[in-house]
Amino acid sequence: KVHYLVAPLSIWTMPLTYHFVSRFPVWRSPGPVWRAIQWLLYAVFVLVFWPAFGVIIYLGLGVSDSATRFMAAHPSLYLTACQVTTGPLAVYTIVCFVLSLVVTARNYRRVPNADSRRRIQWVIAGFIISLIPFVIVTFAFRVAGWGSERTYSIYSPLSFLPMLCVPASIAA
Repeated sequence: KVHYLVAPLSIWTMPLTYHFVSRFPVWRSPGPVWRAIQWLLYAVFVLVFWPAFGVIIYLGLGVSDSATRFMAAHPSLYLTACQVTTGPLAVYTIVCFVLSLVVTARNYRRVPNADSRRRIQWVIAGFIISLIPFVIVTFAFRVAGWGSERTYSIYSPLSFLPMLCVPASIAA
């Protein structure tokens, strides 16, 4: 049951990562276009992925028998939620990370001093180290469909371990 509560919360990291790096290291608003992208990422998450996870979580927690009966009567709702939380969510995740790298590169070109550039270089290095395994595993299993769900469940958590490089790079 903890998994069903933690997994949807962890996915908030996708738009939050973009939000954070769009302001890093000067902590100012990046401009109207970048803010629009930020709010679009939040809107897609809240309107598409959050409700889909809600359906799956409600069933996974086994809150009531009425939920099970409702889903048995409306299987297309559950199947749609499952489809949204696999391939499209993987694409959304990759798009969030790519946009985070793009806005970080934009910020790098705009910062005036060497210390801020050094901090951005460390963050980019942390992102690259952390994202390579995640992107490979996510693309291979969720987008291209090159493996079984069982194999994905083994390698997916391992792909998150290098993401510990991101907070370490921000602290550097």
